[in-house]
Formats: sequence, C-alpha cells, structure tokens
Amino acid sequence: MPETLRLDHRGPITLESALDKDLNIINETSYFAAAEELYQVLWVSRRTIEALVRHHLALGNGESCKCVVEPRNRWLRGSFNVCVPVEVQSRGAHKLVFRCAMPHKLAEARYPDTVDEKMSFEVGTYVWMQDWCADVRIPHLYWFGFSDHRHFTCEDQMPFYVRLWRAIQTPPPPFERRGDPVRRQRLFQGMARAILSLARVPQPRIGSFEFRPDGTVTLTSRPWPCCVAILENGGAPRIMPRGETYTCVEPFVADMLAFHDESFLTNKNAVFDASDCRGQMTARAILRTLSHHYVSRARRGGPFRLQLTDFHASNIFVDDDWNVTCLIDLEWICSLPAENDDLCEFDKVHQEFLEVLEEEEIEMTPGRKPALANILRESWESGAVWFCHCLLSGCFPNTGVRGSTRVVSRKVDDYEEYAKELEHGFNKAT
Repeated sequence: MPETLRLDHRGPITLESALDKDLNIINETSYFAAAEELYQVLWVSRRTIEALVRHHLALGNGESCKCVVEPRNRWLRGSFNVCVPVEVQSRGAHKLVFRCAMPHKLAEARYPDTVDEKMSFEVGTYVWMQDWCADVRIPHLYWFGFSDHRHFTCEDQMPFYVRLWRAIQTPPPPFERRGDPVRRQRLFQGMARAILSLARVPQPRIGSFEFRPDGTVTLTSRPWPCCVAILENGGAPRIMPRGETYTCVEPFVADMLAFHDESFLTNKNAVFDASDCRGQMTARAILRTLSHHYVSRARRGGPFRLQLTDFHASNIFVDDDWNVTCLIDLEWICSLPAENDDLCEFDKVHQEFLEVLEEEEIEMTPGRKPALANILRESWESGAVWFCHCLLSGCFPNTGVRGSTRVVSRKVDDYEEYAKELEHGFNKAT
C-alpha cells in the first residue's frame, strides 16, 4: 500500500488523514486524472482556441495577427475553471484569458448540461453587472460559447486584455497585514461598495440570472450558491430544478433544508460513528424547529438582493494599499434574502465593517436610511446570520429525518463501507 495518494490542487494524503476528513476523498482522488485529461484536450485543441480568439477579435489570419496559446505550465486553475492565457501578437503585445469550466467539478456526468447552466448563470451575471453595477470593476466579458457550438460576441468591442491578465499574474497581496487599520478600512470600503452596488436594485424573487437564447438576461433560474454546486458534485441529489425561483423565503428555506438532508443521506463519509450521527441530527432538528424565528415577516416576500456567495480573498484583487481593484468568479452571485449576507467572522471586525458599510450606503443613497446596514445589524444581533450561513454552507449540521434509529445504523454502515473503499483505493494505487 502506498503511503499517500495524490489529490488535485491539494497535497498528498495518507490513509489515516483521509479517514479523518469530512471530504469524500474517494471522489477527490478522481479529480487529478480528470483535470489532466481536460488539460490535454485543451492543449490538443490549442489551434482551435487560437482560431476562436482571432475570430471574436476580428483579427484575420495574417502573420501579423497571430494568437498563441501559452505553454501548459503557465495555465491557471481555480476550483471550477481552467484559465488558458493567449498571447495576441497584434495591436501591440497583449494577453487575454480563455476560461473553461471543469465538468468533473460541476456534476456534469450526473446532470448533463450543468456546465452550460453555469455558463448561462455566469454570463447573465456579467451582463447584468456591466449594465447596473458599472462602479464595480470586473473582467470585461468579450465573448462566450456553449457546448452546442453557439457562440456570442458582446456588442462592446473593448477586450479585457491587460487588466485581468496582470491581476492574475500578480497575486493579490497576502492579508497578513490585516492588523493595519488604514488598509483594513480601504478593503472594507471596497467590499462595502461592491455589496451595496449589487444590492442597489431590489430583485422580485430568489434565484439566479441566466442568459437566454434570444440574447436577453432574466432572473428566472434556480438559486445556485457555491455550496450547492460543491454538494451536487459530491453526489447530492438535485432538489431545485433549473428554472425554479422563489417569491417567498419559507419555500426556499424548506428546499435548502431538504437539500442538506439528501446530501447527508447520500454521503457515505457524513459521520464517523453513531455519536457523531446523533449529534448532527440533533443540531439539524433544532435548526429546523427554530427556522421560523429567523425569517422576518416584514421581508419574507422580498424585495431580495444580489449577493456574492463565494466572496473570499482569492476572488478579490487589491493593490498594495488594499484598495479593491477587481472582483472575479461571479458565477455564484444569486438573488437571496438580505439576511443571507455573510460578512463577518468576529464581532469586533464585523462592527467595524458595518460602520463602513453604513457610511458608504449613506453616501451612495443620499436622503435614505441605510436599510441594508440595518438589516445586517439586526441579523447579527438576532443570530439569523448563523442560520442563513448554515443554509449556504457545505458544512451543514446534517440531518433531522424520520426513523432516526435506522438512519444512525445506516450512516455508520455507510462510513464503514467508505473506509473499506478508501483502503482499497490505496491498495489499488500500489
């Protein structure tokens, strides 16, 4: 048996460590080979990629209009996408990014067309933000395509050449200087402006934007926060079908609770033993019982607000002074209840952020009370923020279902089977 197994985007892992993880390591071990296969497909297709770039930039085929895909060791990868840098040897030397979703991270095999669904959501969000959130700097979407070979070029012929490439090539400064109050203030101001800009236009329902075949963008598809994509890829059954939205908070909460129930029941690595299982079920039962306390009657029917459900340091570019210069990875933006804005980790920093948010909201909406800041402050004080965080977290304390004794027995058996499969995986890799 080998001492370790190689994981994609992570260090090698031992059997002992794998058994101690909440992650389904059996699934994780398949991602490295899948990513390598995708890299190879893209590399073999590099001439097609270059031709697509020339076509959408209207460059022609002359020697002076060359587009060259850079070597694989210069490609960039996040949790869901591969970014292929392309050098455009025309109009000066420029680079742009050809971005491709990774099907093996989006449950494409289990739910065909999920990659296209993600693309539709992402394009819809980009287009909406370019129209309604011009004060938030994002990469310029220049063109996009779907698996059925439909391709679209944006009307605005301004490529996003240099800004995104330079930002990606130069990683954002590390946040070890978070103790610097001046830099932190600038960071909070940039974050607050982005949050307020997204929330500025009230939305009539809970859901996601989608790009439609006729070129329009509508808020007509299911809410797809990042945690839902991760759990569906891990094997969770799909509860909210594409095209389903919510005009009231309670059905959305009920479906999210049901989704976490099903995720728990299908995950063989959900619990370590009977005690762990009972503890998780108890926590979930309490949350389900108390859920009505955290749904504001005054706001249950909206209006709802656009929110970044994958808002973390890797998706925020800042300069040396911590001024926010660009936001990326916008595919997980959803219209959600205002209480869902998960902005804080510690009370002191949270209060500091809320003060900045309130100042920015007053400046952006003169003559009006700071509604969003007040909602978030109320949510923090009531504890609703933690309930909402549970709904949109991949680490939800699962589950309060009927037949608890049978569930405990089944989940313990699941874990024992998972442990055997994991050990077999290590033996097979010998």
